[in-house]
Amino acid sequence: MRRRWGPLAVGAALVLGMAWTARTPDAGTGWRLAFVGLHLAGFTTLVAYLRRASVTVRQLLVTAVVLRLLALPMLPTLSDDGYRYLWDGLIAAEADVSPYALRPSAPELAPWHGEVVFERMNSPDYYSVYPPASQAVFGLSAALYRPLGWRAAWWALKGVLVVAELVGVVALARWAGPTRAALYAWSPLAVVEIAGQGHTEALVIGGLGLVLGAGFWRLPWASVGATVAGLAKLYPLALLPSAWRREGRAGVVASAVLAGLLGVAVWSPDAAAHVRESLGLFFGTFDEYAAPYRIAKAALFPLVGESAGRVASVGLGVVFAAAVGLALASDDGTPRSMRHVTAVVVVGFALTATTLHPWYGLPVLFAIPLLQSQPIFWIVILSSATYLDYVMPGSGTVATVVGWGGGLGLWWMGRRRGRDSVGPGRHGVEEPLGRRL
Repeated sequence: MRRRWGPLAVGAALVLGMAWTARTPDAGTGWRLAFVGLHLAGFTTLVAYLRRASVTVRQLLVTAVVLRLLALPMLPTLSDDGYRYLWDGLIAAEADVSPYALRPSAPELAPWHGEVVFERMNSPDYYSVYPPASQAVFGLSAALYRPLGWRAAWWALKGVLVVAELVGVVALARWAGPTRAALYAWSPLAVVEIAGQGHTEALVIGGLGLVLGAGFWRLPWASVGATVAGLAKLYPLALLPSAWRREGRAGVVASAVLAGLLGVAVWSPDAAAHVRESLGLFFGTFDEYAAPYRIAKAALFPLVGESAGRVASVGLGVVFAAAVGLALASDDGTPRSMRHVTAVVVVGFALTATTLHPWYGLPVLFAIPLLQSQPIFWIVILSSATYLDYVMPGSGTVATVVGWGGGLGLWWMGRRRGRDSVGPGRHGVEEPLGRRL
């Protein structure tokens, strides 16, 4: 019994340690160093265990749920995005205003400017950029905001996201096996970023799980999954053609109805223009942990000057679109082909993103059973080191060099040995991870 549930005890201790050390930057450098150290130690321990162990479905789910319950009390300390989530839901519910219609700092919203969520949010002078599926979850949290306070609303919001994420975990275990699913489900990155910090990548994970189960469902769940994931983070919309190919008219109708219901709830006549304006804050401005983008921007600067960031982001967008187009063109309608398209979309986005925050890597980590790729895994787990940049300026650049440089080195060694794979992995194999990770 001790051996069977030992990983749960170790994981619980690590999650509690990360929750304790996940302080805001003004708490001091030591707390961030401790958090990043525990995070990397947690990944090292997890990989070492899964290389020699086999996990049952019961172990997978019980441990995944317990770890998330332990992280659920965390407040938005690593990222202040959570305050913006609560603000969007609150304004939609109480002011009856679309989050895309007014900036939080607008005079019309002055009655809510005394709220904690306004005082602590980021970018109050920019319109919301979070898509309709995310807004639906934010809106649910507003029901608890007044009667129980913003903390209760925050915990409820995260509870909804955890349920969505666990849908993805169950689906992942179904086609990849519980041992490989545990690499995502028990990872400190997934536990802290979703159950702890409430990032909406949870909706992408749940959606991807439904997409990867295409062929198992009688109803058009793959189309629903791609729509939810796409209306949470946009880029998964690229999966819709493959989902519709398998599910036909039923899939198209399901996507259209769902998109309509989610979109109507937050519709604003100026939504597209306002979102485009706010996205300008990100594209061409931020470049956290995005090595390909930073390299492209530096290379273009002598040619186009201050426009280098925008030109680089457009160029990488074209590369992403081309890669996805090729994957869709080669889709033959089989489950393996669906997984190939998913891998291209998920990894392609990460490789061409202009900013790669740690939580952006969660869909990539979820897709690791598809990839069986040490370099991609290394890049994702090292992303947590960018949290040090908030307290140690310049450390983000070091993390980028170590993360992406190490990934490149692992890719080169794997290429020489003929071991590393970037295509769909083995399906349904119930065995330890072995030496691929």
